[in-house]
Amino acid sequence: MREMIIQKQRINNVATYMKRLGDIDQFYICVKNSSKNRDILKEKNICMKVENGIKVIPRPIGPVTRYNADGKKVVRKDLDKEPRIIEHDFHIIDWHGQDHYGTCYQTRMCFPIQTVLPPCEEITIDETIIRSEILRKKDYDRIKHVINMFLEIFGVCEVVDANLQSISTTTIKHIPWKILPPGKYPWEKAKEYLKNYFNSVPESKIKTIQKRHKFLAKYEPDFVAVGEESFNGYVVYGYTERNVYYFESNEPNNATYVFKGEWEDASKLTKRDIIMGKLCYKRLIHTKNWENNISMIMNVL
Repeated sequence: MREMIIQKQRINNVATYMKRLGDIDQFYICVKNSSKNRDILKEKNICMKVENGIKVIPRPIGPVTRYNADGKKVVRKDLDKEPRIIEHDFHIIDWHGQDHYGTCYQTRMCFPIQTVLPPCEEITIDETIIRSEILRKKDYDRIKHVINMFLEIFGVCEVVDANLQSISTTTIKHIPWKILPPGKYPWEKAKEYLKNYFNSVPESKIKTIQKRHKFLAKYEPDFVAVGEESFNGYVVYGYTERNVYYFESNEPNNATYVFKGEWEDASKLTKRDIIMGKLCYKRLIHTKNWENNISMIMNVL
């Protein structure tokens, strides 16, 4: 095994490091599972739990981990502008001094936005190391991304041979969802449980975001799950008798993803799967017709 430690802010030229691997084709990026590195994961809030066997997509703490978890949007100024619906809250005061609040939708001509899907690279906490998934030497772009992700988190990383004997065979556990206690969740009850969730929403968007959650809670879901790790910012409202689940994001100008079937199937989807619409029954864009679209689904199922 050839030991190779990288300690810098980021790398640009992967080829330099790949030459040092010789005939080794498959390998991992890792750091030691030490108390120092576990403390880094906790202090930087990379994952909710730090214990052996956990496999997670790191929470964003910088540009590399943010792209890894959320992807990115590229403004295509090389293309013609297109109409886009923008939603935002408004507050006006009429001639009598009365306050009026609401949500309005405006259509503007904007350059198209290309969505680049997140790589969703995961880290696994094994008995002796914290590692990436196995990598192949030919995948330069992926290798560069994973190395820079480890450097952004730990400031150092090591390339280890695929046959490293100290790698644990601990069963991998995914923990992307926190399921709330069973029972009905009308709005007042759901709002209380989701207090911390709404604290992360910008004040200028809170009324619009809460309005959608309140509408879904009107149908009294009997299952609620709050996203963790890579699903931070998502809430799932489930109606088990109808076998339907709504994935609602706290991001404005987004969409609601509707899934039919069992929660066990929906919970296995990655964030990338959801964005790509995999197994999605309906994708409801946040427009002025959103509530009507939700009502139509609930009336049919």
